[in-house]
Amino acid sequence: MDSVELQQMVGWLATQYQRLAAKAERDGQYSAAVGALNALRAMVVQPQLDAQFAAHFRGRFTHHSYRR
Repeated sequence: MDSVELQQMVGWLATQYQRLAAKAERDGQYSAAVGALNALRAMVVQPQLDAQFAAHFRGRFTHHSYRR
C-alpha cells in the first residue's frame, strides 16, 4: 500500500470509530463508546505524542549520571 491509501484507510477508520462512539453513547452503551474513543486515540493521537516525546528526550536520560 502506498502512503495515500494508508492515509485514506486511517481516515476511514477514524470516521468509523467516531460514528461507533456516537451511536454507542446515544444508546447508553458507555463502555463501548469509551472503547471506541480509546482506539481512536491510540490510532491518531498517541503516535504523534510518542514522536514528540522521543524527539524531546533523544539522547538524554538514557543512563544515570554519577553523583559526586
